[in-house]
Amino acid sequence: MKAGMSLKTMFVTMMVLFLVIPSLVNGKEKKAVDESSLYVRMGGYDVISNVIDDFLTKSWADPRISHFFIGMGTDTRNRLRQKNKNLMCFTTGGPCRVLNRPLEVVHVGLGITDTDFYIIVDHIMVSLKKFDVPDKEREQLHAKLLSLKPKIVNTTEVPLSAPKREGMKETARMANALGISNFNIGRFEEALSHFQVASKEDSGVGEYHFNEAMALDKLGKHSLAVKHFKAAQKNAHGNNKIIGSKILKAHVSK
Repeated sequence: MKAGMSLKTMFVTMMVLFLVIPSLVNGKEKKAVDESSLYVRMGGYDVISNVIDDFLTKSWADPRISHFFIGMGTDTRNRLRQKNKNLMCFTTGGPCRVLNRPLEVVHVGLGITDTDFYIIVDHIMVSLKKFDVPDKEREQLHAKLLSLKPKIVNTTEVPLSAPKREGMKETARMANALGISNFNIGRFEEALSHFQVASKEDSGVGEYHFNEAMALDKLGKHSLAVKHFKAAQKNAHGNNKIIGSKILKAHVSK
């Protein structure tokens, strides 16, 4: 690693890695671009270049995450810009070629928090909208970003226990408890099946929808997770763990 570039500065570079790229291809080699690709639909390289420049400029100036860029000179920042442009170009189906290490390797020991992750995601989404990337394409990029979160940061949020309110079904409460037990040991498919039972039997309980969305998020099913995070928000009944959830806000606020 070159002088003046701390390990933590790699964080922002990797935040826009929507895929882990396994091999190096000659950067000068060209390939045919699929006209139906996300790359074309979002506007091609010029739009990507503008988005990366804008989001990095905002990130460097953001006091909440500016410590990740300490020691970066102009040359290093310019190389960071170009690397991110190539990455986004490649991963949306464009003609660029790049090589990167796996996300899990790059982010070990960086201390990246949920808050850090969502700040970066928000900056990227705002930049996409600024340069008129359509809603559908923004949603697809958003889902790609969120799918990388388990490789970058361990979330501090956990499934919620069933509240105690009059009229609630005991069978749903038991299903939710089973879901939590499975979620906590990493059995997300099994957890999802129990949370689905709970939310179906007691659809007005926000905690059940929240838990179902958490499991869907772990399984990379982000469009379905959005649906249940919104249902959780609607049926929160004042539960601040739902109302203030960072992972919920990241899914429903684009």
